[in-house]
Amino acid sequence: MKKYFLLTLIITFFISSLAAQEKDEKSKTILGDLSTKVKSYSSLKIDFTYKMENKKEKVNENINGTLYLKKEKYRLEFSGQTIMCDGKTTWTYSKASNEVQINNVEESDDAITPQNIFSIYEKGHRSKYIRDGEEKGKKVYVIELVPTEQKTYFKVRLNIEKTTNQLVSAVVFDRNGGTFTYELTKLQPNVPITDDKFTFNAANFPKAEIICVFQPHQAKRLAALFKEFQSAFDDADSTIILPLYKVPGRDEIPIVDSEKLVREIQKRRPKKLVFYLSDQNKLKNALNTLLSSQNMKDYCCLKYPLKNKMEHSEKDDKRQTILVMMGAGNIVQYTEELLKRVN
Repeated sequence: MKKYFLLTLIITFFISSLAAQEKDEKSKTILGDLSTKVKSYSSLKIDFTYKMENKKEKVNENINGTLYLKKEKYRLEFSGQTIMCDGKTTWTYSKASNEVQINNVEESDDAITPQNIFSIYEKGHRSKYIRDGEEKGKKVYVIELVPTEQKTYFKVRLNIEKTTNQLVSAVVFDRNGGTFTYELTKLQPNVPITDDKFTFNAANFPKAEIICVFQPHQAKRLAALFKEFQSAFDDADSTIILPLYKVPGRDEIPIVDSEKLVREIQKRRPKKLVFYLSDQNKLKNALNTLLSSQNMKDYCCLKYPLKNKMEHSEKDDKRQTILVMMGAGNIVQYTEELLKRVN
């Protein structure tokens, strides 16, 4: 997650209005010009190189990546991972583990996202013009940003080309002695990008088996969207629904719950593989059952197994499996545990 957080910082250097209420008028002007130019683009495609260094920890890592931007939408590709965001939902796909983690985009005082980047820098950083310099043969302005509240980094240094008002590179200085350098190798403005670039589409993985694990979040939300949830998992080959995650102080006695959702889905699609797992600590065992079983009787560890023939093809050893983890409660803990076991 730390690497993902640091990589998402690159987004801030291209789309943020960094001209906040700063005393340094020169930095305000430079950053304002950068912001105005970037916001004039309908879209951006950016190839970049990411370098992580920490001499004390003997870390020296280089990663190449590509970032696509279109208003509040973005797509980040790097090191076998693809992060897609349509402004409402974020999908993180790992090629190595064939997993997709899905999260709602939620506002946070600490999170840096395309949705809040304009306001977060108006409040959270002081900018200062340092000097004129040169970066890879280009004449640049060197500007530093210092957070007004303590964060995992204490300084960000930006190199902005003087003639084009484009960002050339950015260096993030970590409190643990590390530096994280982002160098733009190619920037293409106003490139045609369709909206499907910013969403995960199971149809793009026709040979993959999709297993969805869903943890409903808040009783009121489940009740309000109960009908929509009944068709939300149609694209999945198998679905495991965990107990409702109740928020302390918010949730009363639920009108509907996970078990009722499973029953309604099965009424609507009686041949779909949809199960209720009452003990989410047994998630690993349940997944192993789905991945390895040839016999439907083996599904008895999951509640509401159906006796009739399922819409489920026989297991193919060559078929990839994509695990989709959905929810906004503590499901992330189970995702991280599963990833540890994979790695």
